[in-house]
Amino acid sequence: MGIVKMDIQTWECKSCGKQMIKKPSGQSPFPIWFGNDFDAQCKKLNLEIRSGEKIDGCAICMTCVRNGKAVFVCALCKETMHTNEIQESFGDPPDSLCRFCYEARSAKEWIEKTKELSKIHRYDFD
Repeated sequence: MGIVKMDIQTWECKSCGKQMIKKPSGQSPFPIWFGNDFDAQCKKLNLEIRSGEKIDGCAICMTCVRNGKAVFVCALCKETMHTNEIQESFGDPPDSLCRFCYEARSAKEWIEKTKELSKIHRYDFD
């Protein structure tokens, strides 16, 4: 067994200034054994996970998204809300649905919209 240093591409979060890394869609490049998985490595290196949300055209990290540092327009109600109100997102760049629509709209309406957004964004991550 050996240890190798690698160069990875990072971006600066427009909101908090921390370095971000894109979470791999397939298998993580980091070892899987306990304590060395992707999330543990990011924490150890003080890296944030890059989100699809943006401020002034620049990406922000998932922590800033969860803290509502940016805004989005709900694909269902068309209201502008802070990112901490996202219930579900689809694609890259994402179309998002708010938690208020999730709570207030009928299940049929919600399911139809999620199917529509899934279809629109089905090739975004290929």
